[in-house]
Amino acid sequence: MTEKEAKQKLDRMKAVLEPHKHVAIVTHNNPDPDAMAAAFGLQLLFKHSFGLESTVFYGGLIGRAENRAMVSLLKLNMENMQEIDYRRYKAVALVDTQPAAGNNQLPSKIIPDIVVDHHKPVRARTKKVPFHDVRTDYGASSTIVLEYIIAAGIGLPKNIATALFYGIKTDTYDLGREFIRADIEAYKYLVDRVDRNKLWRIEKPLHRHGYFKQMYNALLGVEMYDDLLVTVIPEMEYPDLAAEVADWMYGMKGIKWVLVIGTCGGKIYLSVRTRDGKRDAGRLIRTVVGGHGLAGGHGKIAGGIIHHEPMDAVSSASEFDRLKTRFYATLKPGENVRPVRLIHTK
Repeated sequence: MTEKEAKQKLDRMKAVLEPHKHVAIVTHNNPDPDAMAAAFGLQLLFKHSFGLESTVFYGGLIGRAENRAMVSLLKLNMENMQEIDYRRYKAVALVDTQPAAGNNQLPSKIIPDIVVDHHKPVRARTKKVPFHDVRTDYGASSTIVLEYIIAAGIGLPKNIATALFYGIKTDTYDLGREFIRADIEAYKYLVDRVDRNKLWRIEKPLHRHGYFKQMYNALLGVEMYDDLLVTVIPEMEYPDLAAEVADWMYGMKGIKWVLVIGTCGGKIYLSVRTRDGKRDAGRLIRTVVGGHGLAGGHGKIAGGIIHHEPMDAVSSASEFDRLKTRFYATLKPGENVRPVRLIHTK
């Protein structure tokens, strides 16, 4: 996006928000670094360009150690969606998610005023939003927000610069996947503006004992067929553990597709990673989930959620089998798939 285009979009955004005094900035549930960084980048923009006060809200949990460290070290003050008062916050900005995506807690009756995102697909309800900027070719929502900040001529505090840098870094695997030139330019712009000490502490956090137990359980559940890997984690400590494990398993030699399935809080979470340049992870996971839930993502990274009731051991196992079967059948149609365990137990 050129600076001229960015300024034109800023004018449109300002016109949408002008009647309001307070804005609720809402991320997707269990927000990742890109969602949090983009949200606080918008908060900076709203304050210094439009003179608006805003609060960042999220649903679910911040469970991943790196994400908790990011919030603490960069002093990212967020509130849970349970605290939001729509009488006060008459304007809403959704960031790194979209209406009806199934991964945010914005009530369906509320149409947000602003949507900034980079995920596929562009939802039908998103197109009804007064100002929506969804760029599915971008590697991170943080890149989009940074372009607005630069166009507005706002100075970047170190904590926001560090957050935006880490958001881009994590969503693009350090510019190793799903990025375009705009992400590279944003990365270069931020690299000398970050707090390197805090960034290192965010990337190398201390983990709770339970984390290692969860990783052990994830390893025990691994089954493989050809270049496909699947694992199930029956009881995750936090929802984004599925994505964390998928990122970890993604590093296994010879594996092109990873599917992690886990349960947490009465829901089933799925996370997909791929190195297959010919197929789209977002389309794949929507096929796997089917009409049982909601899913979306990029070309090489995707996630889904299923509200599964009842969540007893028998019904959960049946749903896990259905998901695995659809995964194998979609990627290896017509083959008699007989996966093998990574770790054999007696």
